[in-house]
Amino acid sequence: MYLSELQIENFKSFKRVGIVLNERINLFTGANNTGKSTLLEAISLWHECYGRLLQQAGKATKGLYQQGDYTFGPEAAKYLSYNDVVSVRSPAYEDLFHNFDTGVDIVLKGKLVGTQSLWIGFRIKGSHGDNYKISFNDYKNFDYKTFNDRNFIKNPENALKVTFASPIANIAPVEEWQHPKKIEALKRPHTSYLVFRNRLDALNKRNQIDGGAFDKLCEQLSLILLDNPGQIKFFFQEDKGPVVKVSMQMGATKPKDISLYGSGTLQLIEILLNIHEQKTEGNLVLLDEPDSHIHRQLQARLLRVLQASEHTQVFMTTHNEALIREADPSWIFHLEPIPEKTYYPIQRNKDKSKGLLSSAQATVIQTLTGKGNGLDFVNALEADVLWIVEGVNDALRIQKLLSLKNNALRKHAYWVMGNVDTILDQIAHYKNVFEEIKNNRSLWEKTVLVFDKDYLTDGQRERLTTNLKNKLKLNKVNVWSSYCFDSILFSDLSVLSDLLTQFIQKVNPDKTISKVSQTLRSAIEASLQQKNVDDLVKQAREQINIRTEKFKTLGFFNPKVVEDDYHLKEKLTEYFQSCLNIGNYHKIMNKNDCDEILQKVFKEYEIPFSMEWRDEKTKTFNDFFDSVTLSTTYPDWEFVMNV
Repeated sequence: MYLSELQIENFKSFKRVGIVLNERINLFTGANNTGKSTLLEAISLWHECYGRLLQQAGKATKGLYQQGDYTFGPEAAKYLSYNDVVSVRSPAYEDLFHNFDTGVDIVLKGKLVGTQSLWIGFRIKGSHGDNYKISFNDYKNFDYKTFNDRNFIKNPENALKVTFASPIANIAPVEEWQHPKKIEALKRPHTSYLVFRNRLDALNKRNQIDGGAFDKLCEQLSLILLDNPGQIKFFFQEDKGPVVKVSMQMGATKPKDISLYGSGTLQLIEILLNIHEQKTEGNLVLLDEPDSHIHRQLQARLLRVLQASEHTQVFMTTHNEALIREADPSWIFHLEPIPEKTYYPIQRNKDKSKGLLSSAQATVIQTLTGKGNGLDFVNALEADVLWIVEGVNDALRIQKLLSLKNNALRKHAYWVMGNVDTILDQIAHYKNVFEEIKNNRSLWEKTVLVFDKDYLTDGQRERLTTNLKNKLKLNKVNVWSSYCFDSILFSDLSVLSDLLTQFIQKVNPDKTISKVSQTLRSAIEASLQQKNVDDLVKQAREQINIRTEKFKTLGFFNPKVVEDDYHLKEKLTEYFQSCLNIGNYHKIMNKNDCDEILQKVFKEYEIPFSMEWRDEKTKTFNDFFDSVTLSTTYPDWEFVMNV
């Protein structure tokens, strides 16, 4: 279970802000005073309201809930003293409210997603004295049945844990033993560093009960600090004295007291403690500028560890350029100094220009630092792989496929050409330039060329790939076996049906889903009835005749990519007729065909859809493609996955 969306009204700098979140990692960046820390505090305050108002109903309320059900009823509204709020740090009572206006209520709503989805919201009013009145926001319309479904939330009282880990510069040289309840109390108001050793000792003692959680902490800490597991050991005193003592050994060095290690090491241990301490159904970890004391190289390893941490959703603030460069753009949210906006990951932003793709990270870093686009070329020089692609969307989709490989340590950069014709016109020139630009290896040595097949037959595609490799001395060239990248999804309708089902359940979980496969096949048949072999041959010949001149310019004579015109017509007719006869529709479906078919399917489930971004409510192909997992991949993508 995780927090998929958050809506904030009239809280601190936010008048009306929404954010669509990731299941694993959410990295908030932006200039000073844009609300990064405020966002973390909003999550923490939402969870505090959840815990303070949750109760079991003493009696049933007709049409709402049964006796014993968990609820946040109006009878549970509470007056909370300003001094008792532990999730938000504010110097004055009015500081919680937007523009310090206590006459306008704060509303915090979070959407929990698991086997089902449910919005849970709370209202905070200014009241008499220094008290706030907190109450449930939607008592009469709330879905109590779903909330009390044990398949959705097993234990509402302990379903969510929110832990706030602030930067640690150092810890006290001496730390007294504390009772477990005192440890929990100190963890809430951002003072977890006061019980740093107590928490380590407690986790170590619970190691077997918690499924080896302490062992996992040691292994991950070793991976981050030394890039090698099994090199970190902790030592605890056997006899319980007035103080708790913890020593740590790193590699072959002698053990030393934990307080003698640097701030970066302490910060990493703090982060990992928050991940591995008490596991719940929703383990939300809030990290306020975790990069404060951590070296750039360690930041990259930290991100990989966080990405692989199961049952944990991480919310992290930063304005550190190095950390942003290491992060996947689908994790990053760029906050702006405006009070009303809905935020999505920066990967949704489309840069239509050609050339070295101005990475989403670079756009953010430029805003933070005021520096120019030179970073893009630095990214390319530092990258292990430089992809030459047709468009920005191709880069985003390749990036998504690469992200499925959790152990992928390589860096990737993308050069956008615009279309296939531009690639064929200019690729030889790029070869000459990229061979001269070097950082250990030339850009050309690490270049991978990928583009659409369009109307080429399978035989022509194979000959074109062979020619490009030989003439350009380029080892890695891939021309998709489908008409275009989008139509690859239609090469296996069983996989596509599974992918559609997963996406529909995610977007519209309350909709009854059935017969997706049948709906898909009906949409394909309806859309492709208009396909005529003669029309396809005519379109293909026009396109291929133009490109034949480009093949000649590139010196593609042996083997010859396309046949002479008479045999070309014969080959194309045979090829297209075969595709229609045996159902290889993906080889003749262009982007418009894909758009038309997917729109018909999604319309059945009340989901607005368009291949390209239209508005906030319309789902795009990139949104749909983001649902791809390792279990819903295609053979045509193996080239990318294996680079």
